[in-house]
Amino acid sequence: MIIAREHPAINRAIRKLRSIDIPVVCLTTDLPSSRRSVYIGNDQYAAGSVAALLIGNALPKERNNMLIVMSVPFRCQQEREMGFRSSVPTFPISRSRSA
Repeated sequence: MIIAREHPAINRAIRKLRSIDIPVVCLTTDLPSSRRSVYIGNDQYAAGSVAALLIGNALPKERNNMLIVMSVPFRCQQEREMGFRSSVPTFPISRSRSA
């Protein structure tokens, strides 16, 4: 089982394990180009969309700014952000990234 960020060296290592029939399970964040055996986790894009809808319903109806702070090395976070952004296209969103 592995929870890892998207990186070519990690994908190569997983592909090598798979080439000798060692199963690899990705948890929390998927690594589809690694040829892992299976991914166990949420649909991150859908989770981001739901978060945006819930936050949007809780905010005042007049326009405001929104700040998203995230760590980008993990695919799950990128997918959640994409889902979030797809559901709030009218919000002016500033970006600040942390490592």
